[in-house]
Amino acid sequence: MASYCLHRDLSENFIQSIPRKAFRGATDIKNLQLDKNHIACIEDGAFRALRGLEVLTLNNNNISSIPVSSFNHMPKLRTFRLHSNNLNCDCHLSWLAQWLRQRPTIGLFTQCTGPTELRGLNVAEVQKHEFACSGHQESSGPQPCSIGGGSCPAMCTCSNNIVDCRGKGLTAIPANLPDTMAEMFVDFLVVPSSCKVEYLVETDVIYEPNNQGAAVMGEQGDG
Repeated sequence: MASYCLHRDLSENFIQSIPRKAFRGATDIKNLQLDKNHIACIEDGAFRALRGLEVLTLNNNNISSIPVSSFNHMPKLRTFRLHSNNLNCDCHLSWLAQWLRQRPTIGLFTQCTGPTELRGLNVAEVQKHEFACSGHQESSGPQPCSIGGGSCPAMCTCSNNIVDCRGKGLTAIPANLPDTMAEMFVDFLVVPSSCKVEYLVETDVIYEPNNQGAAVMGEQGDG
């Protein structure tokens, strides 16, 4: 698979979750954009490989909670954006307020959506005692992301864990793909100099443009 580019734009690609090993081997990425997706779940350690990251944007998603210390290993991070999400400011998110206060120039306009009494407040301005949980909520730890089983897209063919959507005139990767998928082929991608990548799936795979201009998805190496 082609070597990773420093700038990865994964915006507007129907991404629903960021699993723990999503960026395994992608240690050279400096700029990662994940805006305007459907991200609702981020697993513990999802960004752990990105120790050299300088820019991370997660605007306009459905993120309600983020595992503790998800960004602590990014000493070079200078731009961070998390606005327009569904952040539930309970006890599990109190760490984020402290993290943002320690970095007052990034994460601006990161706001609570719930609970009701904190709605619209900047997360960094909420005090530790205000991040409350019930007994059950407090004892629950981070859960793995679970997206539906998926199915073969109607316009594609599926065989031997391969989804083939070439020649179908697609303008976006279909959502809710099969969990058993090992490879996917599409031929609509136009990859600019910024190395925009079209999709990040919920399993341990990433789409890359191949030498013929088609996008080939396959297992990442350990790097």
